[in-house]
Amino acid sequence: MGEVLHEVDFSQLKIENQQYIEKIDERNQELLRLKMMAGSTLQVLNAYKKKLSTLTMELDRIKVDIDARHELLARIDDETKIVEEVYIYFFTVVHNAVFCSVCYVK
Repeated sequence: MGEVLHEVDFSQLKIENQQYIEKIDERNQELLRLKMMAGSTLQVLNAYKKKLSTLTMELDRIKVDIDARHELLARIDDETKIVEEVYIYFFTVVHNAVFCSVCYVK
């Protein structure tokens, strides 16, 4: 009887072992699937990082361009004020000269 129990125990262990092997295979397949998914996700992440880097460099270039244009606009505003002052001055001088010449003619 001890021998029969031993054989039954051995068969039960064999069945349990097969079940564990199947579970391990399933989990290995799941692990492989997850690793592949992680690899794909990493590739997408790296692509987004590269795009972000490119866009960041473009943003920096645009900021420099905007700053240069603000400086140019400020210089143009300053020059416009100077031209307006010169125009007013010469208009006043010409107006006074014409007015004075009319005064001498009378």
